[in-house]
Amino acid sequence: MQKQFNLRKEIVIAFILAGVICAIISAAINYFLVGMPDAVSTNTFNHALSGFMSGGISGIIGTAITAKKLR
Repeated sequence: MQKQFNLRKEIVIAFILAGVICAIISAAINYFLVGMPDAVSTNTFNHALSGFMSGGISGIIGTAITAKKLR
């Protein structure tokens, strides 16, 4: 018997998983790679860069997990 795919449930799980992954990756990037800048504009740019990187990585992971479950 084939398992039924519940899209709403998978979206909620992917959203929570992506949020957790984003928070961990962003915190790690800001702590280990970026450090504390002197200027506010540099701090803003660093947060934007870490958010972009962590969002992209979590999007790829979420897409891979959903694609695997659809097979």
